[in-house]
Amino acid sequence: MPREVIHVQVGQCGNQIGTKFWQTIAQEHGLSPDSTYVGDNAEQLEKIDVYYHETFSERYVPRACLVDMENSVLNHIRQRTYGDMFNPDNILTTDSGAANNFYNGFYSENALELCKNVVECLRSEVERTQCCQGFTFSHSSAGGTGSGLSLRIFEETKDLFEPNNKAGNYFFTIFPSNQVSNTVLEPYNSACVIDELRKAQNVVCFDNEALYNICFNTLGLKTPTFADMNRLVSMIMSGNTASFRFSGQVNTDMNKLSYALRVVEGIHWYVPSFAPLFSLNTRKYRKVTVDELVQQMTAEKSNVSKYSR
Repeated sequence: MPREVIHVQVGQCGNQIGTKFWQTIAQEHGLSPDSTYVGDNAEQLEKIDVYYHETFSERYVPRACLVDMENSVLNHIRQRTYGDMFNPDNILTTDSGAANNFYNGFYSENALELCKNVVECLRSEVERTQCCQGFTFSHSSAGGTGSGLSLRIFEETKDLFEPNNKAGNYFFTIFPSNQVSNTVLEPYNSACVIDELRKAQNVVCFDNEALYNICFNTLGLKTPTFADMNRLVSMIMSGNTASFRFSGQVNTDMNKLSYALRVVEGIHWYVPSFAPLFSLNTRKYRKVTVDELVQQMTAEKSNVSKYSR
Protein backbone atom coordinates (compact mmCIF):
# COMPACT_ATOMS: atom_id res chain seq x y z
CA MET A 1 0.00 0.00 0.00
CA PRO A 2 1.46 3.40 -0.96
CA ARG A 3 1.82 6.02 1.75
CA GLU A 4 1.04 9.22 -0.07
CA VAL A 5 2.49 12.68 0.57
CA ILE A 6 0.80 15.95 -0.44
CA HIS A 7 2.93 18.98 -1.23
CA VAL A 8 1.80 22.55 -0.48
CA GLN A 9 3.74 25.45 -2.01
CA VAL A 10 2.89 28.94 -0.81
CA GLY A 11 3.96 32.39 -1.97
CA GLN A 12 6.26 33.48 -4.77
CA CYS A 13 9.40 31.79 -3.47
CA GLY A 14 7.54 28.67 -2.33
CA ASN A 15 5.94 28.21 -5.74
CA GLN A 16 9.16 28.80 -7.61
CA ILE A 17 11.18 26.24 -5.66
CA GLY A 18 8.16 23.92 -5.51
CA THR A 19 7.77 23.96 -9.30
CA LYS A 20 11.49 23.29 -9.70
CA PHE A 21 11.11 20.39 -7.25
CA TRP A 22 8.32 18.86 -9.33
CA GLN A 23 10.41 19.26 -12.45
CA THR A 24 13.33 17.49 -10.76
CA ILE A 25 11.39 14.49 -9.47
CA ALA A 26 9.45 14.23 -12.75
CA GLN A 27 12.76 13.61 -14.49
CA GLU A 28 13.72 11.07 -11.81
CA HIS A 29 10.45 9.19 -12.31
CA GLY A 30 10.69 9.32 -16.10
CA LEU A 31 7.79 11.69 -16.67
CA SER A 32 7.48 14.09 -19.58
CA PRO A 33 6.30 17.71 -19.11
CA ASP A 34 2.73 16.61 -19.93
CA SER A 35 2.82 14.01 -17.09
CA THR A 36 3.03 10.90 -19.28
CA TYR A 37 5.55 8.18 -18.56
CA VAL A 38 8.47 8.04 -21.00
CA GLY A 39 11.01 6.23 -18.82
CA ASP A 40 12.54 2.80 -19.25
CA ASN A 41 12.94 1.54 -15.67
CA ALA A 42 10.19 -0.23 -13.75
CA GLU A 43 11.52 1.14 -10.44
CA GLN A 44 10.51 4.65 -11.54
CA LEU A 45 6.84 3.66 -11.27
CA GLU A 46 7.07 1.34 -8.27
CA LYS A 47 6.25 4.03 -5.68
CA ILE A 48 5.20 6.89 -7.93
CA ASP A 49 1.81 6.92 -6.16
CA VAL A 50 3.48 8.60 -3.18
CA TYR A 51 3.63 12.00 -4.92
CA TYR A 52 1.44 11.40 -8.00
CA HIS A 53 -1.94 9.93 -8.79
CA GLU A 54 -2.69 8.29 -12.12
CA THR A 55 -5.63 9.43 -14.25
CA PHE A 56 -7.74 7.49 -16.77
CA SER A 57 -5.69 9.02 -19.58
CA GLU A 58 -2.51 7.47 -18.07
CA ARG A 59 -1.16 10.78 -16.89
CA TYR A 60 0.50 11.22 -13.51
CA VAL A 61 -0.78 14.33 -11.75
CA PRO A 62 1.20 15.78 -8.81
CA ARG A 63 -0.40 15.69 -5.39
CA ALA A 64 0.22 19.41 -5.09
CA CYS A 65 -1.61 22.54 -4.01
CA LEU A 66 -0.23 25.82 -5.40
CA VAL A 67 -1.21 28.85 -3.31
CA ASP A 68 -0.47 32.56 -3.61
CA MET A 69 -2.31 35.77 -2.75
CA GLU A 70 -1.18 37.27 -6.07
CA ASN A 71 -1.80 35.53 -9.36
CA SER A 72 1.22 36.73 -11.37
CA VAL A 73 3.58 33.92 -10.30
CA LEU A 74 0.94 31.21 -10.70
CA ASN A 75 0.03 32.50 -14.16
CA HIS A 76 3.70 32.34 -15.08
CA ILE A 77 3.93 28.75 -13.82
CA ARG A 78 0.95 27.73 -15.96
CA GLN A 79 2.70 29.05 -19.04
CA ARG A 80 5.98 27.24 -18.36
CA THR A 81 6.97 23.86 -19.80
CA TYR A 82 5.80 21.87 -16.78
CA GLY A 83 2.77 24.06 -16.07
CA ASP A 84 0.34 21.66 -17.73
CA MET A 85 1.30 18.99 -15.20
CA PHE A 86 -0.69 20.56 -12.34
CA ASN A 87 -4.39 20.18 -11.73
CA PRO A 88 -5.99 23.62 -12.41
CA ASP A 89 -8.40 23.08 -9.50
CA ASN A 90 -5.41 22.94 -7.14
CA ILE A 91 -4.06 26.34 -8.19
CA LEU A 92 -5.57 28.82 -5.71
CA THR A 93 -5.11 32.58 -5.54
CA THR A 94 -6.77 35.89 -4.70
CA ASP A 95 -6.64 39.36 -6.23
CA SER A 96 -4.82 41.08 -3.34
CA GLY A 97 -1.41 40.35 -1.86
CA ALA A 98 -0.16 40.30 1.72
CA ALA A 99 1.93 43.50 1.39
CA ASN A 100 5.03 41.68 2.69
CA ASN A 101 3.47 41.47 6.14
CA PHE A 102 3.17 38.27 8.17
CA TYR A 103 -0.07 39.26 9.87
CA ASN A 104 -1.74 40.20 6.59
CA GLY A 105 -1.09 36.66 5.42
CA PHE A 106 -2.10 35.14 8.74
CA TYR A 107 -5.15 37.18 9.80
CA SER A 108 -6.58 39.19 6.88
CA GLU A 109 -10.02 38.34 5.49
CA ASN A 110 -8.64 37.46 2.06
CA ALA A 111 -6.08 35.16 3.63
CA LEU A 112 -8.69 33.39 5.76
CA GLU A 113 -11.00 32.93 2.77
CA LEU A 114 -8.14 31.58 0.67
CA CYS A 115 -7.12 29.30 3.54
CA LYS A 116 -10.62 27.75 3.57
CA ASN A 117 -10.28 26.96 -0.12
CA VAL A 118 -6.86 25.44 0.48
CA VAL A 119 -8.22 23.23 3.26
CA GLU A 120 -10.96 21.95 0.95
CA CYS A 121 -8.37 21.32 -1.75
CA LEU A 122 -6.22 19.35 0.68
CA ARG A 123 -9.26 17.46 1.94
CA SER A 124 -10.00 16.43 -1.63
CA GLU A 125 -6.41 15.29 -2.13
CA VAL A 126 -6.44 13.32 1.13
CA GLU A 127 -9.67 11.57 0.12
CA ARG A 128 -7.96 10.52 -3.11
CA THR A 129 -5.23 8.70 -1.16
CA GLN A 130 -5.24 5.27 0.44
CA CYS A 131 -3.02 6.10 3.41
CA CYS A 132 -1.79 9.71 3.55
CA GLN A 133 1.36 9.97 5.64
CA GLY A 134 1.55 13.76 5.74
CA PHE A 135 2.36 17.04 4.01
CA THR A 136 5.44 18.83 2.75
CA PHE A 137 5.52 22.64 2.57
CA SER A 138 7.78 24.92 0.55
CA HIS A 139 7.75 28.61 1.45
CA SER A 140 9.82 31.63 2.37
CA SER A 141 9.89 33.31 5.76
CA ALA A 142 10.52 36.78 4.30
CA GLY A 143 7.32 37.60 2.40
CA GLY A 144 3.83 38.07 3.73
CA THR A 145 2.17 35.18 1.91
CA GLY A 146 4.98 32.68 2.32
CA SER A 147 5.30 33.45 6.01
CA GLY A 148 1.79 34.22 7.22
CA LEU A 149 -0.48 32.20 4.94
CA SER A 150 1.66 29.06 4.99
CA LEU A 151 1.56 29.01 8.80
CA ARG A 152 -2.20 29.68 8.78
CA ILE A 153 -2.66 26.67 6.47
CA PHE A 154 -0.52 24.61 8.82
CA GLU A 155 -2.60 25.69 11.82
CA GLU A 156 -5.83 24.69 10.04
CA THR A 157 -4.58 21.30 8.83
CA LYS A 158 -2.18 19.94 11.46
CA ASP A 159 -4.98 18.26 13.46
CA LEU A 160 -7.57 17.96 10.72
CA PHE A 161 -6.69 14.81 8.85
CA GLU A 162 -4.44 12.68 11.06
CA PRO A 163 -4.51 13.95 14.66
CA ASN A 164 -2.43 10.99 15.88
CA ASN A 165 0.35 11.52 13.35
CA LYS A 166 3.31 13.07 15.17
CA ALA A 167 5.53 13.44 12.10
CA GLY A 168 3.04 14.39 9.43
CA ASN A 169 4.69 17.50 8.00
CA TYR A 170 8.00 18.71 6.62
CA PHE A 171 8.71 22.41 6.06
CA PHE A 172 11.30 23.48 3.51
CA THR A 173 11.81 27.07 4.65
CA ILE A 174 13.89 29.75 2.92
CA PHE A 175 15.29 32.34 5.34
CA PRO A 176 16.46 35.74 4.07
CA SER A 177 20.05 36.90 4.12
CA ASN A 178 21.09 38.56 7.38
CA GLN A 179 23.21 41.00 5.37
CA VAL A 180 20.83 42.15 2.63
CA SER A 181 17.04 42.52 2.83
CA ASN A 182 14.75 43.61 0.04
CA THR A 183 12.17 44.97 2.48
CA VAL A 184 12.41 46.29 6.02
CA LEU A 185 9.84 43.72 7.23
CA GLU A 186 11.87 40.61 6.36
CA PRO A 187 13.43 40.21 9.86
CA TYR A 188 10.03 40.83 11.45
CA ASN A 189 8.32 38.22 9.25
CA SER A 190 11.08 35.70 9.88
CA ALA A 191 10.84 36.16 13.65
CA CYS A 192 7.10 35.49 13.50
CA VAL A 193 7.66 32.40 11.33
CA ILE A 194 10.28 30.96 13.71
CA ASP A 195 7.90 31.39 16.63
CA GLU A 196 5.07 29.58 14.80
CA LEU A 197 7.34 26.84 13.41
CA ARG A 198 8.11 25.75 16.95
CA LYS A 199 4.86 23.77 16.63
CA ALA A 200 6.01 21.97 13.47
CA GLN A 201 7.54 18.50 13.47
CA ASN A 202 10.33 18.96 10.90
CA VAL A 203 11.86 22.14 9.44
CA VAL A 204 14.61 22.01 6.80
CA CYS A 205 16.31 25.42 6.84
CA PHE A 206 17.82 27.22 3.85
CA ASP A 207 19.61 30.56 3.85
CA ASN A 208 19.63 32.77 0.76
CA GLU A 209 23.13 34.05 1.43
CA ALA A 210 24.55 30.54 1.93
CA LEU A 211 22.88 29.40 -1.29
CA TYR A 212 24.39 32.34 -3.14
CA ASN A 213 27.86 31.61 -1.73
CA ILE A 214 27.64 27.95 -2.78
CA CYS A 215 26.62 28.92 -6.32
CA PHE A 216 29.41 31.51 -6.50
CA ASN A 217 32.29 29.78 -4.69
CA THR A 218 31.63 26.06 -5.21
CA LEU A 219 29.77 25.89 -8.51
CA GLY A 220 31.81 28.70 -10.05
CA LEU A 221 28.82 30.71 -11.28
CA LYS A 222 29.86 34.31 -11.91
CA THR A 223 26.38 35.80 -11.55
CA PRO A 224 24.13 33.32 -9.70
CA THR A 225 20.42 33.79 -10.33
CA PHE A 226 17.37 32.73 -8.34
CA ALA A 227 16.92 29.90 -10.86
CA ASP A 228 20.36 28.54 -9.92
CA MET A 229 19.57 28.70 -6.20
CA ASN A 230 16.11 27.20 -6.73
CA ARG A 231 17.71 24.34 -8.62
CA LEU A 232 20.01 23.64 -5.67
CA VAL A 233 17.08 23.73 -3.22
CA SER A 234 15.03 21.40 -5.44
CA MET A 235 17.88 18.87 -5.51
CA ILE A 236 18.04 18.90 -1.71
CA MET A 237 14.27 18.48 -1.50
CA SER A 238 14.52 15.60 -3.95
CA GLY A 239 17.19 13.95 -1.82
CA ASN A 240 15.13 14.42 1.35
CA THR A 241 12.09 12.77 -0.20
CA ALA A 242 13.90 10.05 -2.20
CA SER A 243 13.36 7.51 0.58
CA PHE A 244 9.60 8.06 0.29
CA ARG A 245 9.58 7.78 -3.52
CA PHE A 246 11.85 4.81 -4.21
CA SER A 247 12.14 1.33 -2.74
CA GLY A 248 15.26 0.05 -1.06
CA GLN A 249 16.60 -1.65 2.03
CA VAL A 250 17.54 1.61 3.75
CA ASN A 251 14.58 3.61 2.45
CA THR A 252 11.75 4.47 4.75
CA ASP A 253 8.67 6.65 5.07
CA MET A 254 8.18 10.15 6.45
CA ASN A 255 7.38 9.09 10.00
CA LYS A 256 10.38 6.79 10.47
CA LEU A 257 12.73 9.36 8.98
CA SER A 258 11.33 12.02 11.28
CA TYR A 259 11.81 9.90 14.39
CA ALA A 260 15.37 9.06 13.30
CA LEU A 261 16.28 12.73 12.80
CA ARG A 262 14.36 14.23 15.71
CA VAL A 263 16.00 12.35 18.56
CA VAL A 264 14.79 14.81 21.21
CA GLU A 265 11.36 16.40 21.14
CA GLY A 266 11.58 20.02 20.01
CA ILE A 267 14.88 19.66 18.14
CA HIS A 268 13.44 19.70 14.66
CA TRP A 269 15.51 22.35 12.84
CA TYR A 270 17.61 20.57 10.22
CA VAL A 271 20.64 22.08 8.48
CA PRO A 272 21.07 20.39 5.08
CA SER A 273 24.23 19.94 3.05
CA PHE A 274 24.60 18.64 -0.47
CA ALA A 275 27.35 16.66 -2.20
CA PRO A 276 28.90 16.27 -4.68
CA LEU A 277 29.05 19.86 -5.89
CA PHE A 278 31.65 20.76 -8.49
CA SER A 279 32.02 23.54 -10.99
CA LEU A 280 31.86 22.57 -14.65
CA ASN A 281 35.50 23.56 -15.12
CA THR A 282 36.84 21.26 -12.37
CA ARG A 283 34.45 18.31 -12.67
CA LYS A 284 36.68 16.39 -15.09
CA TYR A 285 39.57 16.55 -12.58
CA ARG A 286 37.60 15.13 -9.65
CA LYS A 287 36.87 11.55 -8.64
CA VAL A 288 33.89 11.05 -6.37
CA THR A 289 34.78 8.79 -3.43
CA VAL A 290 33.05 8.13 -0.14
CA ASP A 291 35.74 10.05 1.77
CA GLU A 292 35.39 13.08 -0.49
CA LEU A 293 31.60 12.99 -0.23
CA VAL A 294 31.75 12.90 3.57
CA GLN A 295 34.30 15.73 3.69
CA GLN A 296 32.22 17.92 1.42
CA MET A 297 28.99 17.14 3.27
CA THR A 298 30.52 18.12 6.63
CA ALA A 299 32.42 21.15 5.36
CA GLU A 300 31.12 24.46 6.68
CA LYS A 301 31.06 25.99 3.20
CA SER A 302 28.68 23.25 2.02
CA ASN A 303 26.03 24.00 4.64
CA VAL A 304 22.95 25.45 3.01
CA SER A 305 22.16 27.40 6.18
CA LYS A 306 24.58 29.84 7.79
CA TYR A 307 22.53 29.70 11.00
CA SER A 308 24.39 26.51 11.94
CA ARG A 309 27.48 28.55 12.83
